[in-house]
Amino acid sequence: MTQVTEKELCCGCSACQSVCPQNAISMKPDALGFLYPEIDGDKCVDCGLCARTCDFTLRAKNPLVQNNDARIYAVRHKDMDEVSTSQSGGATVALVDWILERNGVVYGCGYGEHFHVMHKRAATKEDANEFKGSKYVQSDMGRCFAMAAEDLKRGLWVLFTGTGCQVAGFLSFVRIKKIDESRLLTCDLICHGVPSPRLWEDYLNYVENKRLKKPVIKVDFRDKTHYGWKSHKESFYTTYTTYTTYTYIFYDHVAFRHSCRVCPYASTRRLSDFTVCDFWGYEKVVPEMGADNKGLSLMFVSTEKAESVFSDINGSLNHKRVDVNDCLQHNMQRPSVINMDREQFERDYEAKGFEYVMRKYGREGLPAHCARIAKMCARKLLGDKCVNAVKRLIGRGR
Repeated sequence: MTQVTEKELCCGCSACQSVCPQNAISMKPDALGFLYPEIDGDKCVDCGLCARTCDFTLRAKNPLVQNNDARIYAVRHKDMDEVSTSQSGGATVALVDWILERNGVVYGCGYGEHFHVMHKRAATKEDANEFKGSKYVQSDMGRCFAMAAEDLKRGLWVLFTGTGCQVAGFLSFVRIKKIDESRLLTCDLICHGVPSPRLWEDYLNYVENKRLKKPVIKVDFRDKTHYGWKSHKESFYTTYTTYTTYTYIFYDHVAFRHSCRVCPYASTRRLSDFTVCDFWGYEKVVPEMGADNKGLSLMFVSTEKAESVFSDINGSLNHKRVDVNDCLQHNMQRPSVINMDREQFERDYEAKGFEYVMRKYGREGLPAHCARIAKMCARKLLGDKCVNAVKRLIGRGR
C-alpha cells in the first residue's frame, strides 16, 4: 500500500489498519483532527490486504445506484420515554433491545474522556443508551472493528451502527477476514457529512473557558428536550446553556471531511441491513405521526435478514410503509456540496487557530457578540415576551 495522497479517497473508517497482519498501519490526525492511515515501511510486506479492504476507494469509482423499490417505513417507538431520549423516533432502540435480549452486543457512537467522540462496545441497555442522540463529529473507531470481529467469532449477536462509510468499512473487513455474518446486524444512518474532530474539541474548550467559565458535564448536539425535535441548537450543561455556533459551522459545510464531497453511499441503495434517519418532509405523507414535534424516524429495511428482524420488532413500533419517492432527502441521492472555502478554512485553522476561524466563518465576531448583548439586555429590561421581537430585528446572532 502507498500512503494516502488524495484525501477525498479516504473516509477514515480504519478498515485498512484493522486488517493489516503486520500492524504496519496507524491512524494519524491531520490539521483538523481527521484520521488518515500512515504506513510504517519497515513493517509493511506489500500483501495488499489493506487496498483490497478499502470499500470507499472502490465505491468512489463505482457509486451505489438508486433503489426505487427500497422498503422504507415511517417509524416511532411506542414507548414515549424512548422517543424523548432519542434524536428522532427511537427506531434504533428496537434493534438494540432485540440484540440485547439475545445476549448480544452493540457497537455505536459514544463519548470518551472530555466528550471525545468515539465508537464503543455496549453489552447492557444502560451502556447502549449512550449511543442515543446526534453527534456531529466523525467518531474515532479505535479497535472496534477487531473487537466486533472477535465477538462474532465467539458466536455473539452483534449490532454494528455508524455512518455509511463506517459500516461499509466494517463489512468489507469482516468479509476479507471470512468471518461468519449470520449473527451480524448492521445499521447505518443517512449522513449529512462529518465535521472536524479538532473543531469540536476546540469549541468545547472555548465554551468552557470563555463562555461558561466552568467545566461542561453534559452536551447535546441537537437539544430536543427544550426545543423539540425540529430544533438545531447545541446545549451545554453546567447550568443549562444553548448556542448555535457549532451548528452554524456544521450546516455551512466548511469543516467536513474531504471524502464527504464524493460520498458514494449517498443513495437509496444501502449496504447495511437497516438505515435510519430523521423523517424530514413527513408532513406530505404521514402528518399525523410527527405533528407533536417529538420525533419521527425513517427506517430502510434492506436485506432478507433485516425483514426477518423487522417482523420481530415491529410490535414495539408505530410504523407505516412509505414510497421511496415520497421521502427522498438530499443525502439519499447525492453527497452534500462542500463549501468552496473548505481548503482555506483548513489553512486558516492551521495558521491562525480556532478563535480566528470562529470569527471569520462562524458566529463569534462582533455582530454576533452585539446581538447576544442586545438580547440579554432586552430580556432583563423588557421581559421574555419582548425577546422575540428583538430577535426579528437583530437576527439570531448566536
